[in-house]
Amino acid sequence: MDRANLRHILRGRNVFVQGVGFVGTVGDVEPPVVKFKQAEDGNLGRNIDSGLLEPMECKLTIFDLNPVIFEAVGKRLGELASFVIKSSIVSGSKEIPVYFEVGAHVTEQEWENLKETGKETGINLTLNVVQYKLEIDGKEHYDIDADRYICKIDGKDHFENLRKQIM
Repeated sequence: MDRANLRHILRGRNVFVQGVGFVGTVGDVEPPVVKFKQAEDGNLGRNIDSGLLEPMECKLTIFDLNPVIFEAVGKRLGELASFVIKSSIVSGSKEIPVYFEVGAHVTEQEWENLKETGKETGINLTLNVVQYKLEIDGKEHYDIDADRYICKIDGKDHFENLRKQIM
């Protein structure tokens, strides 16, 4: 059976803050969108890839509330909170590990369902992402560090020449 044609089912997601501790179980996760800036070419009537990244954002809903969340939210001015999410996907009879890490500043926090008694509550975090790493089944797909001009996608460093020229 061709693995590419199998459906994938996401299982258990736990979140940690690097160097601080276990946060808990993650509900919804919106991973960063990797998008390259486009420059408009008026002469040709099309967009040209600038080779630079758009700012990245990530959203997490965390249902287990503990002090680690607030320590991460409190990091400011040069301190990144490093969120690590570990989960797995099931494809056919194989369980595949998924590792996802973002170094980010928490730009927004919002309580979920705090007004309604009897509803599951949690905290929604919006993160301004500076670093992003994604590994699936041990293979690195993204390794991005905007501050250090690193943008590796499936092993190819798209910023290597840029780094050589400006650093």
